[in-house]
Amino acid sequence: MLIKCLKSGQLGVDPALPALGPFPTTDMFGVTVAVAMLVKSLNPGRYGDYTQFETMRKLRSAFSNLHHASASGAASMMTLGRDTAKTFLSTCVTHSLWFERFSKGCFKRMGQITRQDLALSIHVMLALINLLEVQWTSQAVPRETLAYVGAFACIAYGGSFQGN
Repeated sequence: MLIKCLKSGQLGVDPALPALGPFPTTDMFGVTVAVAMLVKSLNPGRYGDYTQFETMRKLRSAFSNLHHASASGAASMMTLGRDTAKTFLSTCVTHSLWFERFSKGCFKRMGQITRQDLALSIHVMLALINLLEVQWTSQAVPRETLAYVGAFACIAYGGSFQGN
């Protein structure tokens, strides 16, 4: 509506709209990195037919780190803030608004599969200790080895608990 009013001259002022093009021929939005990420996503993953988003987004981090380590990228970094809180302004194309929206769209479409390491249950730990006791009494395995395995299992199990 605003653009229509400005173009028709109803307000009596010349429209102060920015030029919508042409864009430069260089990649100023990170499209090449986005295409590389999409190509990477087509590779088979560890747990599925395709690579997960968390794996393919590492290309963005690698490009960003390379850009900031380069002479032009390091010289273009600016900082806002003081001692503890700092904000960095970057000219890296993977920090553009277009690339942020591309990444968010990829994440929403691909989703995320989380595979957490599961802790041993107390039942599994007790079964291991019982198995070690059977081996101890049968003396099929040297007792020193059984003692090392049992001590390691108990210490690791007890040390995995959270808290003090």
